[in-house]
Amino acid sequence: MPGALEAHIGGNSKRVIAGMSLSATSSLLLAEHIPGFHNAEGSFSGCAATSRPLPRLYAQLTVNRGGGSADQLWGTMGSEYNVYNDALVNATPTNLRPSGTYDSVNSGLGGTNDRGAQGSPTLLVENGVIEAAMSPCIHNLKAKIDS
Repeated sequence: MPGALEAHIGGNSKRVIAGMSLSATSSLLLAEHIPGFHNAEGSFSGCAATSRPLPRLYAQLTVNRGGGSADQLWGTMGSEYNVYNDALVNATPTNLRPSGTYDSVNSGLGGTNDRGAQGSPTLLVENGVIEAAMSPCIHNLKAKIDS
């Protein structure tokens, strides 16, 4: 499919995958499961660890808002499928570094741009807590890749 699509749009065979929040984990996983396919990978405010209790709880709290469950996304906790879908477990320097990895997360503290007309106090607090909870996920991923 990529070859046909690239030919149709006049692509140059340079591929980048990036995701934010829950899709950040999917971006990491695709880059890990198909090493070398993407020229770069980006993960913004996501959590690589989907088979560990605390990060999974944070993800569960997020998907609960839409009536979903972490089991639907990544498999039953501890199952083979769940471990396969854990981007922290599957991360290695050889399956992420060659793709030019950029992963980031914020502190969870609201900034000046978060306090506008759309920045309700409830959303600022809820989203700030979620963002702060994701911070160790990205730092753990970086530590694993760097080691």
